[in-house]
Amino acid sequence: MCLATTILGICLGLLAQPPGSGAWEVVRTPEGDVAFSMPAIPTRTEEEAHEAGGRVIVTAYRCRIGGASYEFLRTQEPAPAARNFEADRLKLLRPRLLGPGARPVAEADLVVDGVPGDDLTWTAPAEGQAGLTTSRARQFAHGCHRYVLKVGSAPGDPLPEDAGRFLSSLTFEAIVAAGYGSPPASPAPPSPPDAASLAKPTGAEKPADEGVEIRDRTPEDALRTFLLAIAAKDRDLLRAVSLADESLDVLVAGLDAPAPPGSLGALQSRFDRMTFRRLKAGDRVTMPGGRGGTIQPSDVREGRVVLLPEGQRTPTRLELVDGRWKVFARPFIAARGAARPPATATPPAR
Repeated sequence: MCLATTILGICLGLLAQPPGSGAWEVVRTPEGDVAFSMPAIPTRTEEEAHEAGGRVIVTAYRCRIGGASYEFLRTQEPAPAARNFEADRLKLLRPRLLGPGARPVAEADLVVDGVPGDDLTWTAPAEGQAGLTTSRARQFAHGCHRYVLKVGSAPGDPLPEDAGRFLSSLTFEAIVAAGYGSPPASPAPPSPPDAASLAKPTGAEKPADEGVEIRDRTPEDALRTFLLAIAAKDRDLLRAVSLADESLDVLVAGLDAPAPPGSLGALQSRFDRMTFRRLKAGDRVTMPGGRGGTIQPSDVREGRVVLLPEGQRTPTRLELVDGRWKVFARPFIAARGAARPPATATPPAR
């Protein structure tokens, strides 16, 4: 699939945006296991209870926009569920999630980053008010933890338009980085320092704001790093987060001036707030020239992800190579109009 994109324009557009112009808050738990996005800075609370099996800790992040509520819950339980029975465990917890008086509307099973989950929609009488509220939630189970994202409408109103954006923002960063079900690789022994490195003073290897950090353990971070590499005109970084392409240098050659070194930190912070939706087979997308297309199963098989940046029409594909995510850059190159024709339109299937 040849997915064209104009995300290069996002780099320049973000440079000109005033701070806080409609950006969502990216939230990462202190434990570093998950990240998600919320439409406003959330309040964080933590509660502890003692049940028959031991101590239960519930950490909650909540915010409200208008009459709609957004909530993320991380529950740490005393003992893990058996890995093959996590989906069954979630089904047993559905009544607790819906609450009394709920009327189920829709339900579906899903998997995110290898973690099983439910997607549930229901209506229920508004607490202390007339009318019904509509709620939608996704819950996941992994090890000792249960994760719930829930969005609720104001009484009598439909769900907010950005409900899907919130629910689909969850990424199990620690699991993706470690490789779900894979034993950790043994670290390579450190190389002995050479005379040149010993002569350098500590911290002199790279000035604080000279380059961009390589982050490629999740598809989202890899795409953010790719965009920053273009803005910084960093050829080495661009190659590090891209699938091999003989015309890759087109993206950092000529035309645009690089972002000033002093602005890279602020620019990276802006990209960190950018959110993406992971597309699935059957999703309709916009192709070059405005024509429609459909995501195929081969586009999102194991080791491939197609991301759609929020507010954009055209997606980008990434592939997992040796545990690191890399961007299929050919559409970006074609958009610059200066690339040599590639030998094949898409990377060869593995």
